Amino acid sequence: DQILPSKVEEQVRYLESNPNCAAVFANADLIDAKGWITKRSPRPARDYSFEDVFYHQHYLPALTQLIRRQHLTAVGGYNPEHRIEDWSMWLALTRSGAECHCLAAVHGLYRQHPMNMSKQFGFMHKERLNIAETYRNHPGYKRAVAECYRRSADELLPFSRRAACRYYIGAVRIAPAIVFSRSFLNGVVKLIKLSVKNPL
Repeated sequence: DQILPSKVEEQVRYLESNPNCAAVFANADLIDAKGWITKRSPRPARDYSFEDVFYHQHYLPALTQLIRRQHLTAVGGYNPEHRIEDWSMWLALTRSGAECHCLAAVHGLYRQHPMNMSKQFGFMHKERLNIAETYRNHPGYKRAVAECYRRSADELLPFSRRAACRYYIGAVRIAPAIVFSRSFLNGVVKLIKLSVKNPL
């Protein structure tokens, strides 16, 4: 991965101007193994709540993060038992009441290759469930688990429609109301389009 030259300076300036912000992020374009940009991510600036992060309704690229040390220390640092340490940290920060903001500027380049941890679908799914378990007393816990299944389905979709379908069904079984969420509907629409284009 790469961070762009202006990242630190601009994010420090943002933190100095926004004392209530505990962690600031930015957009990250995708690059291939050779460094060519394969996808741009022109997302608008916004901030995220605990529920946004818990339900996977967030965009906080890990390579762009800049966190105030006092907030990092206040939540106990990174949890060594959580292998998806970035999601775990953002949950801890927002649960504590800290604000996480994402800027519209592009400050990073995320390199995609066959060895990305995000390609280890079974591992990622298990770890998401493990981290969600930390907040099992939260009233939205069931929905969060269902969103873990939905997220795994979205990631599997380009590689195995059958497997993705199983995860979508798993999400509905856990929290039926997820069928009304935009993220779930977007995934199902992609599944249908792929099935029409390339029937099994």
